[in-house]
Amino acid sequence: MAKNVASIPAGTPFAKTLAAKLLADTHGAPEALARYQIFLPTRRACRTLQETFLSLSDGKPLLLPKLLTLGQVDEEELSLSIAGHDGDNPLLDLPPAIRPIQRQMLLAQLVQQMGEKHVKTPPQAFALAQALGRLMDQIYTENLQLSDLHKIVPEEFADHWQITLDFLKILEEHWPKILAEQGLIDIADRRTRLTLALAEHWRAHPPQTPIIAAGSTGSIPTTAILLDTIAGLPQGQVILPGLDQYMDEDSWNALEENHPQYGLHQLLHHMQITRTDVPDLTPATSTRIALASEIMRPAATSHHWMDTQINPDALENLSLITTSSDHEEATTIALLIREILEHPKKTVTLITPDRNLARRVTSICKRWDVDVDDSAGTPLHKSGTGTFLRLILETIISNYAPVPFLALLKHPYFCIAMNRKDLLKGINDLERYALRGPRPAPGIESLIARLESAESERGIHLAEARQILEVTAPISKRVNNGSSEKNTFNFNQLIRNHIDIAEKCAATMTQNGTETLWRGESGEMAANLLSELTQHNVSFPEITLPFYSDILQIILESQTVRPAFGMHPRVKILGQIEARLIDSDLLILSGLNEGTWPPSPAADPWMSRPMRKDFGLPSHERAIGLAAHDFAQALCAPHVILTRAERSNGTPQIPARWLQRLDTVLKAVDLQDKLDTMPHIKAWTKTLDQAESSTQITRPAPCPPVEKRPTKLSVTQIETWLKDPYSIYARHILKLKPLDPIDMQNDAATKGTLIHDILDKFITAHPDHLPENSPEIIENITRNALEEHIFDPSLRSFLTPRINRLTTWFINNETVWRENINHCNCEIKGQIMLPTRHGAFTLTARADRIDQVKNTAICTENAPETGAIIDYKSGGNYSVKDMTESRLPQLPLEALILSKGGFENLPTMDVSYLGYWTLTGGNPPATITKTEDHIADIAARAEEGLTTLIETFADETTPYYAIPDLENVPRFNDYEHLARVREWAVLSEGSESATSQEGTAA
Repeated sequence: MAKNVASIPAGTPFAKTLAAKLLADTHGAPEALARYQIFLPTRRACRTLQETFLSLSDGKPLLLPKLLTLGQVDEEELSLSIAGHDGDNPLLDLPPAIRPIQRQMLLAQLVQQMGEKHVKTPPQAFALAQALGRLMDQIYTENLQLSDLHKIVPEEFADHWQITLDFLKILEEHWPKILAEQGLIDIADRRTRLTLALAEHWRAHPPQTPIIAAGSTGSIPTTAILLDTIAGLPQGQVILPGLDQYMDEDSWNALEENHPQYGLHQLLHHMQITRTDVPDLTPATSTRIALASEIMRPAATSHHWMDTQINPDALENLSLITTSSDHEEATTIALLIREILEHPKKTVTLITPDRNLARRVTSICKRWDVDVDDSAGTPLHKSGTGTFLRLILETIISNYAPVPFLALLKHPYFCIAMNRKDLLKGINDLERYALRGPRPAPGIESLIARLESAESERGIHLAEARQILEVTAPISKRVNNGSSEKNTFNFNQLIRNHIDIAEKCAATMTQNGTETLWRGESGEMAANLLSELTQHNVSFPEITLPFYSDILQIILESQTVRPAFGMHPRVKILGQIEARLIDSDLLILSGLNEGTWPPSPAADPWMSRPMRKDFGLPSHERAIGLAAHDFAQALCAPHVILTRAERSNGTPQIPARWLQRLDTVLKAVDLQDKLDTMPHIKAWTKTLDQAESSTQITRPAPCPPVEKRPTKLSVTQIETWLKDPYSIYARHILKLKPLDPIDMQNDAATKGTLIHDILDKFITAHPDHLPENSPEIIENITRNALEEHIFDPSLRSFLTPRINRLTTWFINNETVWRENINHCNCEIKGQIMLPTRHGAFTLTARADRIDQVKNTAICTENAPETGAIIDYKSGGNYSVKDMTESRLPQLPLEALILSKGGFENLPTMDVSYLGYWTLTGGNPPATITKTEDHIADIAARAEEGLTTLIETFADETTPYYAIPDLENVPRFNDYEHLARVREWAVLSEGSESATSQEGTAA
């Protein structure tokens, strides 16, 4: 039988050529066009052809042909058609298709029952059910049989493959029985059967109306059967996309699966026709076809590259841009899009399989108010509704941990029927007074306690924040006060509670939560999804809330939200399949790196490569061949720009094999320098975010008025004043105080607070003598302190042995130290007034510890005591030299205050000991840096230096420099970013930062 097959050459506008042909065929009888049925590869291709018809008719109304996607069979029409010839055709007596959610729920239950030894949790069962569903769809699509699955694991394979076979028995033995009980059939199976039924019916009863299949390579077996049938119909025609007529016969006969023409080669073989039987529907117009053919030449004939001839015109309007990073690539693409939009009516399409790149481009385009139509859409779990549903669960499961709770509070859907102004004030107050700093204890009660503490300490009223907590407090009670890690619940009850909570949180003052939460594309999809889950999980076992959250995440990730309108009409971002038949004035092919385009082989959890081949499933090479075909088709378009990034997320990337072949071919014909690299676009990319004029940033040197300068500082701030006056300016003059991070990690500062708390409680309880059971007492104090300060069990387990080593050392050291001590004093406040030429200056202190030392030189009962000043440190380096030379002025200045009687409840006394006790809990657990010599002289020098410092800054011309000496930086610096240190600092050789690594980390 003669086959009516034609081809539209690569580089020729496919949709426009096809539409023009059909309009020409029906010229004079526009109503005849409605008799046509046209099968296309994708729904987007159908929309594209529909828009093309309208553009060619200049907007005049048309009776359009019936546009269908291959695999989309009109079942009602087929039933009527077959009924007229053979009403007993069993292929039409098919059960309805099972819903995807219903299938996943049933498969998950089967997996959990059958794989009890290997599947530990319901989320694992859901993930495996999803993978089984994909395998099943592949089997049906390739027209294979589930009953043959047992053949893929012969005895010579390893034992672990038998585990795989146990899972596959679910599909082979149990799943068909369940479908039969339900009276349902798989969607892919039904589609395959209907397609075969349509092909069989048309072969027996050829329709007398025009049937056209266009744009498909016939890579799916059932599609190939349908195409073969259509090609043999009296008024049928198959129009292939870009059949390569340029390729020599040796290459055609040597094609491998990864070649772009392999699918067409197999289709023609199935149809029992040759290339010579396939005419071009229109003459080829692209000079780039020969170049694309040479690039894709099979390895067996690649030696012909040495003799090839390429027309230099093939490189006209073909460019290759290589960027250093994926962000730069996205910016470059966005600029190319922005440039094309400057030309009225011109269109641009970005084709890339890299969804991260597509999202970056979409985001950058929004800076110019260009909303791009991305065919991939947005995963439902990342949409507004999906994110809101997930944050509610995360908040409950974490028992109001600061990060998820604050994210929920700041979500646009979170309204809880409050006035917007009051709500925002309450959220800000909650963030500032309850959620910043170290993580609070689990539960909403600890947040309420923090608000109460802030109200009493600051004398403020946080009514709005309290109202938010009062409204949200009942949320966790719906799942038993947050103890959901162990408790199990009915699946349907969890869904209902989840919906009720979400609607309550989303309610506004004028609308209930149902109206606000379930609107728009994402809201409607989420509502339908939850409705189907409720409907189809009747027999699902009870699960914990975390498992429910994981299952919902898996389901949400499998759904995609696509906007229905509001996108820019002249810009599209498409994947490889969606881009078929698309015509644009500019095509940008991006992400051209190995592993992206072409993609890396997907991991198959069920079959090895030999197993897939033996069973009849397509190999990875076939996917590469399809990707290559899409690339070759797009490459032949009139105006094409290729882009790739040398690094992605900091990882070096290998150029796509087709770019490497392009480079090889161009070198063979000495045209490698003729390929445009668009340097002007690269220049635009680099200058896009640069300021129009740049000024050299200099070291900040503010000179505030004298009356604004501080006249009261603590001894620890004096050290800051010496090393970084700008920090004093920012804190005490600008009144800028750094906020604690949200959910602050238990870092060195928390560890230091913990150590101080343990030692202070022990010494306060035993200031005069050590009890015999000191180790047991400090062990109990340590246990309670860890529970009070450290809520993370893993961190508590990590710190416990270090703290225990430290407390053991402390008791041993204290036993010796107390031999000459009369009394120990902790956390003592003190201050003195220092007279200067410009007025009095108040020096304050809060000493960690001052011990009253026996004067052993005068052996009388009433001999005067001396003071030992001790400062606890949890890290850092300290030296006696720095103390004596006032580079570490804290302890010398505390000695000055003590010698002048400035500490509360302590008499004036001389100082006989200054010591930094650095308590790390490591090996060794602690180190002591001390001095007992000439302390009066050290204190006098510190006083003299402080007086000089005060008088220097009393001069209004003295600036508050930021880090005057880059070799002497503060250990901690809260204002480094404000001072823009990294922009102006001249780093010494080998230095990595203007501040120490320790300070930066802190």
